[in-house]
Amino acid sequence: MESDFVARFAEPGPLGGTGVSPVLLRPIAQQKYTPPMLFRKKTTPHQDFWTWFQKSRFLRTDGQLVVEKLGKRANAIHDSIVFEIGPPDQRPRELIISADGIREAVEHVEALADAAPPMEDWKITRFRPRLARFQDMQLNFGEVTAKAENMRFVARRDDALVDLSIFADWYDDPRRQPDGPAFIMLDMALGEYDVMCRVGHIEMHPLAEAPEHAQPWADLRDTFDRLSDH
Repeated sequence: MESDFVARFAEPGPLGGTGVSPVLLRPIAQQKYTPPMLFRKKTTPHQDFWTWFQKSRFLRTDGQLVVEKLGKRANAIHDSIVFEIGPPDQRPRELIISADGIREAVEHVEALADAAPPMEDWKITRFRPRLARFQDMQLNFGEVTAKAENMRFVARRDDALVDLSIFADWYDDPRRQPDGPAFIMLDMALGEYDVMCRVGHIEMHPLAEAPEHAQPWADLRDTFDRLSDH
């Protein structure tokens, strides 16, 4: 009944007496509740990636499965971002974030690495690093066996960049002249970032065409660093 919710307040009457003025109050249960506004902090795709990363259980599994899942997730940032990962028993386990040689993806790799939170079990490396024994490397690329000992180069400074002419024995055979091995060898020697951002024009030639002043591959790192003021 409405009388259950009537509060009476004494007010002066017309003759100075006390009049009664009823005021109807609603029950609390019938009042409309407006919840307080909750503001969720806006996150970036880079932060979302690491939140997902830290919650993922597959990270202790086979390396190839891990990099495939990471790559699919990173597509939300840039489709050229790829990963390389250390063995499961490595502590801290290294996770390399690579632009896959695509210069346009450099800033996205940088941003993703910058957004990584401190993680005791993980070492985050941006871009494929230089390898200590690059001059001894050998790799199989389809039908091609690329050996550093069978490569030469000529380096020239061009403004802020270093141009390279590369001479390799697999270019001697016109039936098989893939550029992939040369770029992999370059990454090993100079690191992915320098190849993308500090190397200018690159030419590939047969080893038989190497001029007398061409240098052995083992000299590439020191020569490049000297020319680029590294």
